[in-house]
Amino acid sequence: SLLRCQRSHHSEPRRAVRCCKWQFPPNTTFDDVCYHGVQARMPSAPVECVYVQVTNVRLKRRAPNQPVNLPVNTICLPRVAVQVDDLVALPANVSHRKNIRLKLTQVPLRQAIVLTTYSIQGVQFSKYIIAETAPKSMYVQMSRGTEGVASFTLRRPLDKTFAKAASPSAALTEEMNRLQNLHKATKSRFEKTQKIMDSDDDKPPAKRARTSSSLEDEESNEATRVRDSESDESGSDNDMRDE
Repeated sequence: SLLRCQRSHHSEPRRAVRCCKWQFPPNTTFDDVCYHGVQARMPSAPVECVYVQVTNVRLKRRAPNQPVNLPVNTICLPRVAVQVDDLVALPANVSHRKNIRLKLTQVPLRQAIVLTTYSIQGVQFSKYIIAETAPKSMYVQMSRGTEGVASFTLRRPLDKTFAKAASPSAALTEEMNRLQNLHKATKSRFEKTQKIMDSDDDKPPAKRARTSSSLEDEESNEATRVRDSESDESGSDNDMRDE
């Protein structure tokens, strides 16, 4: 199973790892037990260290104090003792003490969380791995990172088939061109009107009023032409229905 390495330096990226070996003390025995309905082997002594292999990135250098002759991208993680800084409160029916201090001894690993594209909508992560993607879910998956593209890692590279499926269709391209042309026409009209208004600031009030009235006439004529064109189209549709 995939596990995610929990490191003490939170600024470093979390790495997805796979457990490849467990090391127990000498003379450790194992008993076959049923744990929550699953057959398991219970060791007589706690594990000393876990050997994990990093799967999503290639390590540039070997971690300090590691055993010799380790395989590539493999790290030995021993059990560490962690002192909990905050006091842990206890219920009154459990102990007469109000709170206690804890010291945990554990392997610095935690299970990787697998989430669906639907469940991560509106959520952001600092580091995560995209295991599977599709053109329709690509935007949601890649936009969940707090650091943009640097936040996620693709388990598999995108191929030509994916790029072809993610390309816009002919209808979408046509609609984008229509909107682009409409934007250019609107921007041109706005800049033209802005120039006229800027030049009117230097004119006397009488000429300024005549210019504003001419602009209103042009807008009225433009609206009339639009209504006429719409009525012509509706008339042609009625003729087609009559035929």
